[in-house]
Amino acid sequence: MPSAPSRFEVEHLHRLMIQASVEAAQLDQRLYEARNADSLWPVLRHWSEAAEALDDAVERAGPALRREGTPKDQIDRIRERLDHLEQRSRQFDLDFDLDECVETWRSLGHDVAQLSGRHRDALVLLLRHHQPAIDQATA
Repeated sequence: MPSAPSRFEVEHLHRLMIQASVEAAQLDQRLYEARNADSLWPVLRHWSEAAEALDDAVERAGPALRREGTPKDQIDRIRERLDHLEQRSRQFDLDFDLDECVETWRSLGHDVAQLSGRHRDALVLLLRHHQPAIDQATA
């Protein structure tokens, strides 16, 4: 019949458990850092930059677009979509956001092409300029 563990054995086992706990915490921290380094942000940054650039351009062109026949609600809808894309790119959930964002970019292209006035072409060109980087995020 085995005897009860000695005080030394109990303390040694306790030290080993504490050491294992510290090592597990260090590994958890390394995993957290690796996940952050390997995040989607380097790719999604292009979405954020494109959305911000387009939103700034639409905001500047807004008064002229309205004077030249584009309804205010159409401009507002474009700006809301751009704001949504910028927010999603910063808080992206691959399981929920990818398809929605791809569809939003696609419909945004149609909306920009339907603007009225001389600024429409510049906005379409700006979107086309950013399109390769936008598409890279979904490749």
